Amino acid sequence: IALREKEIDEMGKFTETARARIEDVVTKRAALQSEETERKSWRAAFEKEVLRLESSLREVIPLLPPPVKSKVGSSIARLEGAKSPDEVQLQERFRDILAILSAARDFDSRLTIDSEVREFEGKRYQIDVLYLGLDHAWYVDESGKMAGVGLPTPTGWVWREDRPIASRVRTAIEINRREIPPALVSLPFSGKSGRAPSGE
Repeated sequence: IALREKEIDEMGKFTETARARIEDVVTKRAALQSEETERKSWRAAFEKEVLRLESSLREVIPLLPPPVKSKVGSSIARLEGAKSPDEVQLQERFRDILAILSAARDFDSRLTIDSEVREFEGKRYQIDVLYLGLDHAWYVDESGKMAGVGLPTPTGWVWREDRPIASRVRTAIEINRREIPPALVSLPFSGKSGRAPSGE
């Protein structure tokens, strides 16, 4: 009888311990389920925000200067080329957004000189382009004969010829390159993108 009572007592302690462990597992499982629900909710909200940013960026991309587009070309290609959001992983899509925004922000905070080949009247010219942030640009060829103004529009950058400003644009570029001493240079400036220059 004493042996049986001891076994019953030990079984009772074991049952109590097992019950406590089961309750602990249930509590932890509930916590994990709650955490998983919160994580899914956060991801859904984050994905919604990424979709909103992607939609906004698609409207802005035509306004970006060519050097910015060139720098983050692969990110822009993925953004514009994806047929559905599921084609690219969420973190990769967010990295692309950050890359485009970062490149645009950096470009907008400074004067930038870019060189390219452009065709005028059937002839190809090597030109230098002076960008004022994301909003204005002036170009001039090496000979100083071809010059003009560039402005962003919803369909891309528009370049308008303005030959009389050639020497001023060349001077501004040389100053920016520190090839000549600093000086005050007046260039045509439009208050609204995509329209003809209205002032200096």
